[in-house]
Amino acid sequence: MQSTKQILGSVIMAGLIFFRMEIESSSRPLPSGAKVTFEAVRSTVSFKEPIFVQLTVKNQLAAPISFDLGLNRKSNIRFSIMDESGRSFESQKSSDQGFGRIGRITLQAGQTYTQSLLLNEWYQPQNIGLLTVNASLVSPIVGSSQGELLDVERTSKFEVMITARNPKSLSETCERLRTIALGTNNAAEEMEASLALSFVIDPVAIPFLSEVLDKGAFSAQQNAAIGLGRIADPSSAEVLLKKLDDADPDLAPVIRSSLAALKASLTDRALIAKIDQALGRSK
Repeated sequence: MQSTKQILGSVIMAGLIFFRMEIESSSRPLPSGAKVTFEAVRSTVSFKEPIFVQLTVKNQLAAPISFDLGLNRKSNIRFSIMDESGRSFESQKSSDQGFGRIGRITLQAGQTYTQSLLLNEWYQPQNIGLLTVNASLVSPIVGSSQGELLDVERTSKFEVMITARNPKSLSETCERLRTIALGTNNAAEEMEASLALSFVIDPVAIPFLSEVLDKGAFSAQQNAAIGLGRIADPSSAEVLLKKLDDADPDLAPVIRSSLAALKASLTDRALIAKIDQALGRSK
């Protein structure tokens, strides 16, 4: 009984899968069919923490299969979420958001594909309580040899409990994400970690986002600037204003956009005037 893995990228720290794409091959006897599943990496997270979901596609057929995850391997994935109050939300990412990774994947007989997804890209929890999630791959599974559509269930249901905000846990999560965003020498891992950090919409994240904005690779800096623009806090605005003065010409428009978005949530008139002056000066 043998198996081989082609690991396309993985960072696993303290039980959190921050970024993972993997194709595994096995020579074990296979049941018939193909299988698509989604599951929460952690079934309980504190409020404002990132929520990671693992997608797994198994080819248990004797022939290749293929499927299309869409732009950036995300746009053909849909999440339907119901919170504890009974409110329902449905979200699918746009397929016309510019350049990105090709989503077409082919699995040979016996291979398994796994990918970590950040649920916050589709849905940002607004309260504590139980989330009931239905995750779907909207594109079909296709038999690669003759192009036939396979009858495969492509929706999974799981639950995530959002507990009360925990500043210590939030800070530890931000620190781990910051470390990955700055220190792996793997551009894809750094981008995914900085993306997850950008969805920690809490003042606790500001110093970690600030460090990534200063020291990260360009894609990580972009995510950090966007993340700072999501946090309605004067300190976030001050970090962006300081960076705007010496920002790379390609990064400056992202910072300006974040400042403009942030301005609407601020009440400090002096700070708002400072932002207006900086935006006018940097045009």
